[in-house]
Parts: sequence; C-alpha cells; structure tokens
Amino acid sequence: MNPAKRKHTFMDKFVCKISKNDDDRSTIDQNMSTPTLTSLDTKCEDINQKQANNTHDIGLFLGKSVNNTLKYEMLMSPWNPCSAYNFKADIGVGKRPFLFSWLKQYDWLCYSPILKGAFCKFCVLFEPPVDKGRVQGAFIKTAFIKYKHFQAQLKIHSKCSRHIFSVQSAKEFIAIMDGKKINVHQMLNCSIKNVIESNNRKLHSIISSIIFLGVHGIPLRGKTDDTAIFNNLLHFRVECGDAILNDHFKNSAKNASYMSHRIQNELISTIGSVICNMILKRVNEAECYSLLADETMDIAGIEQLSICLKYVTYENNQAVIKEDFVGFISLEKLDSESISNKIISNLQEWGLDLNKLVGQGYDGASTMAGHVSESLLCRIVAPSLTKLCVTRWSDSHKAIRKYYENFLLIVEALEYLKLNGNKDTSLKATCHLNSVTTSQFIGVNCDLFSANKHIKDLIKYISDDRANNEEMFLILMKDINMYLNELGITLMTPRVSSKQTLRNNPPSSGPEDYYRKFIYIPYLDSLITSLNERFPEDNSKYEIISVHPKYLKQIKKEEFIIQLKFLKLFYGEFIENIEEEGLVWYNMWKENNETNMDFLKLLDEVTFLPSIKKCILIAATLPSTTCSVERSFSSLIRLKTWLRSTVIENRLNGLALMNIYKTYVQIQKSHIIDETIKLFAMEPRCM
Repeated sequence: MNPAKRKHTFMDKFVCKISKNDDDRSTIDQNMSTPTLTSLDTKCEDINQKQANNTHDIGLFLGKSVNNTLKYEMLMSPWNPCSAYNFKADIGVGKRPFLFSWLKQYDWLCYSPILKGAFCKFCVLFEPPVDKGRVQGAFIKTAFIKYKHFQAQLKIHSKCSRHIFSVQSAKEFIAIMDGKKINVHQMLNCSIKNVIESNNRKLHSIISSIIFLGVHGIPLRGKTDDTAIFNNLLHFRVECGDAILNDHFKNSAKNASYMSHRIQNELISTIGSVICNMILKRVNEAECYSLLADETMDIAGIEQLSICLKYVTYENNQAVIKEDFVGFISLEKLDSESISNKIISNLQEWGLDLNKLVGQGYDGASTMAGHVSESLLCRIVAPSLTKLCVTRWSDSHKAIRKYYENFLLIVEALEYLKLNGNKDTSLKATCHLNSVTTSQFIGVNCDLFSANKHIKDLIKYISDDRANNEEMFLILMKDINMYLNELGITLMTPRVSSKQTLRNNPPSSGPEDYYRKFIYIPYLDSLITSLNERFPEDNSKYEIISVHPKYLKQIKKEEFIIQLKFLKLFYGEFIENIEEEGLVWYNMWKENNETNMDFLKLLDEVTFLPSIKKCILIAATLPSTTCSVERSFSSLIRLKTWLRSTVIENRLNGLALMNIYKTYVQIQKSHIIDETIKLFAMEPRCM
C-alpha cells in the first residue's frame, strides 16, 4: 500500500472533512461529540485513582503483621486492578508496561497501584527468613518494575528457596484455617489439654472414693496411713484395674499423691461447698424462704447449731416444699445475741437475700441436758433398753415404752449394781433405785395450716382428760399398782404439815387422791396453759393463712379487708398489691364449694394474682416443726464419734452434706465431681 495513502487512512480515524452543505455539517457536529484521546485519558486517570485507593492493596501489607482472617482472604481471593486499569501511566523504568494477562498466568502474582509494581502475595504475607549474605528484594520488599525480562524473572523467583518456603507456609496456613490441620499453638494447647484431662481423670477416682465413703458414713482415716480406709480403698481400685490411678501412684511425686489428710480436708470441704451451693441456688430462685435452727452438744462438748432452710421449689413442673440442711455452725457463746449474729453472718456468707426471709423456727436448747451412760452389765440385764433421745419425739416415745416394758429388769439391775459395783457405780445406782422405787418419783410437708389444726385438736383432747381426771387417773393407777405389788412397795402419802404456806396443800383422802391432785391435775393444767399461750386463737402471726379458702369462707368481707391491711402493714412492699388482689381472690372463692386444698395446689389458681401467690408461698414456707433440723443431729452422732471427736468444722459439714443427701449425691455424682475439680484446680497444683 502507498505510504501516503496508509497515513491518510490512519488519520481519517481521528480527522473529519468539513462538508459545505448543512446536513453534512450536522453530522460532523454529532461526530465531534464522540470520545477523543483526551476524554479517554481522563477516564483512565479516574480508574487509576480509584484503584489506587483500595484498602486491600498488597503494597499496604509490606513488613506488617496481618490478622489471620484478612490474611486468609488475601490468599484465597487477592485483590488486583481491573482490566481497564491503565498500566502505562505507572511506567517508571523503561518503556514497557505491566500486562494484565500476567496476573492470570501466575496465581501468586499481585499488582500494587499504590507502589506501581508487581509483588508475590505469598512472600509478602509470609515473609521468608533472610539467607546469609542476601537481602529481601523485588517481589518481597520492593515492587518489581523492570518488565523487559519479566517472564525470566518470574520463573527465577518461583524456583527460589525463599518463594518455596513462603508457599509452603501459606498452604499450611490455609489448611489450618480450613480445619484440616492444627498449628503449633494449637498443638501445644492440645498437649496441655491432654495433661489436664489426664489429671482430671486421676482426681475423678480420688474424689469418687471420698464421695463413696462420705455417703455411707464410713471414716476416711485410721490410726496410721496404712490402716486408713481411704488409702486402702484407692489401692483396692488399683487392684480392680484402675489404670489411671495405678499410673498416678507409680509416676507421681511424693508430695503430689493427693492422699494426705490435708488434701482430704480440702476435697471434702470443696465437695460440701458444691452440694451446699446447689441447694442455695434453689433457695435463691425461690420467692421466699424460712430459717430453721436448733443446737445440740456433740461428742467433744462443742455446741453445734444446725441450720435448715424451708422453701417452695418446682420439680417436674410440680410445686414441692423442701426443708434442706445447709450446715453446722459451732457456737462459742449461747446467748441470743451471739447466736443471732452467727446466723446472720452465715446467711450473708452463703449469699442469701435476707429480704426474702419470711419465717424463723427454733426449738428449745439442750445445752444443759445431762446424760448418764449405761454400764455393760445394765445392757446385759436389760438388752432392749434404749437411750432417751432428746431431739426426736418418736425415739423418746420408744425409749419410754422400752423403759416401761423392762421396768422390773431395770430395778433388778440397779439393785445388783448397788451391791456389787464400785464406789461411783454403787452411788449412782442407789440414787436411781431410790428415784424409781419410792413415792417421791416424779416423772415434714406439714404446713402451718395443718399444724394449727392439729394443735387445736390436741388442746381439746387434753382438756377432755382434765375434765375427766378421776377416770383417767384410775386407768394409770392400775399399771402403777401392778408394779408396786411386784416389788412389794406400799404407796404412801408424803408427810404434810397442818399449815402449809409455801405451796398448795389441798385435802386428800388417800395416796391415790393425793397424787391425782398434786401431780396429775397440775401437769395437765400446765400443759394446756402452755399450749394456749404459745398458740392463741387470735394470734396475728397466723393472719397469712386467712387467704386459704377454708378460712376465707368463714369470715365476712369487711373482716377479710382488715386482715389484708394488716398483712400489707406487716410484709410491706413484698405484697404491695395485696388489698386489690385480695378482693378478687375473695369473690373468686366465696361461691366456690371446693375448699379442701393444700397451699401448693392453690398455686395453680393464682397465675394472675402475684401478691396472693406470695402470700400462699409464705404460708407454705412458714415453719411448723423443726424435725428436719433434729434429723441432722442423727447424722452428727454417726459422724462425730469418740474416735473422730477432733474433726474440724469444714470437714464435718462436707461429710454431713454427703451423708444426709446420699440419694441426691448419687444422682448428681458426675456433676458434683466436675464442679469439685473446677474449684479444686483454681489453686496451683502439682500432679
């Protein structure tokens, strides 16, 4: 082709001839609106400027630490300029620009518009170590911008040891992020985790053995470590195939066998804390609770105050009343102020809300109660005789009945001891014999509603006996006369003065009439008076039970409103809407004939009456007896014996909680062991 023509044809693309007619001129004007070289350059500059401001530019991460998430994104989907990017504008050395096709040819290649050059994404994100005598150069620390021999340089870099190291590191990192492999830190963590699990399994066997002995009330220690039941039980587990425990005994240090009495005390105390915390959690979840307390002297002569908590909880969506023992408190002083301070401080230490405490129940103290042990000979002569229990009424009745059935054997044993015993035994036997052979012998889901009814019935029965005292006393005298005839004793009236000024001296026709008037009738009067004083008919403390439908239907609306005001005044904001809800409650039950419901069943009827619900919970929570507290004394007697009289308070409470809640501990054993290990491991340990 003619060069002049070729040049002319090339210029025709950018230059238009101007025609003389108007139509051609308008066409030329339209053509002049098409993009020119100047407008194209402007667009390329805009694209380059936008691409240069990207925050994921590989040039921004040179020599910097990048978080794993961003690093993973840069490896899997690296950012590069778009195909419209003007690489010619970035030429700094030479005349050749970077080609966009190279990015698709090499997966590790990235371009940085900020630094206007090429980089290796693997070497930038996983910088290889510096070889001796070399420095990190192009593709790693600086941008590669000499594109004349670019292909050759790419091949050299892809085969160098530094690039291979970075690629391998990147692959391992991707595998870790994808969950196919774990890193060194995770490997160390796994190693530590395995050690922790191994130590936990060792402690699991030891704690399980302690729980077994505590639940069954078996002592852990012996005269020596070789005779200790706890140590023997652990060795028995090893003989039965406990490989973990066997490995522990073989490889553990002498100071890390976890069999010493100090570790026993700590583990027992921790187990007790876990059980106690589980109980206290239920108490704190309840809307209110009551306190039950009673004290007794243990075998070492220490006054132990037993604390129980009564509350309403839900099991299988059913409301149940619980009376749970939470611990023994040793008392140094027995005055009311010292005891109350002890109780309050322990309730606060246990994390209980004192504002939810709505009731308190206490029993008479037994501090000054005397006990006389029976001799071996006495037990042989009267084998069925039982010791009088000062804490449980059923056992007291049983002891009195046994005493009654074996009265003749007891007298025979006392006569034998009087003649053949040593000085002290003979003196005590003489005193007891004179006391029983002379005429001068003087002898739980229960709520407040049921207890109050039972007390009223009891007062009625005793009052009937008082009204018919002559007939009832004759029945008692038949048994007394039988014993008197067997022993050859004549019942006589004690000497009385003709003019008595210090006590009553009523006339009597004989011994039977004398003891009926002086002993039987005054005892019944005293019993009736005491019950009436403690449980009066108009006791304002029992106003809370007036919300029960049975009582509610027996009073007028005006009287019920007065009782509601008293409850509002007594309990305050705890039942703030009681007056309004009480009227709704009254109208609901006034026409309802179903009244034989206990307080727990009433909870199903108070869904929309929260203040009435709290009143019902209070009535169900108020203590009517302290039987649960007295039952804890039975465990105390079994746990603190003559051979275990020096047991400390924390150890005693831990053993008591395991022994009293044996069924609950067996069910929750795994959870208790896990929680014990967590608490025990909070201190630095050696295994």
